[in-house]
Amino acid sequence: MRLPWISIASVLGAIAVILAALGAHFVAGGEHVHRLHETANKLHMFHILPLAILGLLPATSKTVSLFATMSGIFVILGIGFFSGSLYFFAYSGIPVGFLITPAGGICFILGWICLAIAGFASWRQEIADQS
Repeated sequence: MRLPWISIASVLGAIAVILAALGAHFVAGGEHVHRLHETANKLHMFHILPLAILGLLPATSKTVSLFATMSGIFVILGIGFFSGSLYFFAYSGIPVGFLITPAGGICFILGWICLAIAGFASWRQEIADQS
């Protein structure tokens, strides 16, 4: 089953814009807290891109589907752990990110790697189909 990645990306994109607007008005704290919120929002918005790409990637094989799904899950976890922990700190003042934020960064990296594998697998399948 192919997931609706473009729709998921769009919803997460809308949430990123809403949080950017809220952050501009409601984040209390100094420059450091505002920078953390900006970082959270920047990486949140930036990682909408691989999710949208997944929606355009043809599911040409089980390998492509598997790594595309893994990529999407890792990116969503990355947004939740990395950006979510920074958002939480920016809005609450409670630092929860000691282990959560780096785990989110690792999820982002794994998401990009899985997307690369899915892309290569799709490309190889296209070449095999042309032969």
